[in-house]
Amino acid sequence: MALAIGAVLVFFSGAQLRQEKREAEETQAVARLIACARDAATGLPIAEVEVRNPTDEVAKHSVYIDFVDGNGESLAFSYGETVPVSPGLKVVLSLPAIGEVPRAVAVDCRISRAQTMPRRVAPSSERTP
Repeated sequence: MALAIGAVLVFFSGAQLRQEKREAEETQAVARLIACARDAATGLPIAEVEVRNPTDEVAKHSVYIDFVDGNGESLAFSYGETVPVSPGLKVVLSLPAIGEVPRAVAVDCRISRAQTMPRRVAPSSERTP
C-alpha cells in the first residue's frame, strides 16, 4: 500500500500494516479510557484508564497516553504500568500529563498504545532447583 503525502510517497509493507493492526487490537483489548479531566489543584490533565488483563496468566501492562489539543496536536504525554493483574481482572490507572499544558487550552486524552508486558524468565542461575 502507498500513500502520497505532499510530494513524498510513503510505502507500507503488508507486514507493517499487520503489525499496526495487531498493536491496535491489543490496545483495545487491554485499555479503555474512562475519564479525561484536569486536576483541580494542579490544573494538569489526567487520564483515567481501565486496564484489563486479557491473557490467561498474571501479567503487567503498560499504557501510553497522548494529551492533544482540538487540532489533534500533541501537548503532553503520560505513561503508566500496572501491578501484576490476574487473568480477566481490571485495574484503573490515573495518569497525569508529563509537561506543562496551559489551563486555557482544551485537552483531549488518547490512548496511543497499551500492551501486555512480556514475562521475565529468570536466568538459570536464579532459578531454584
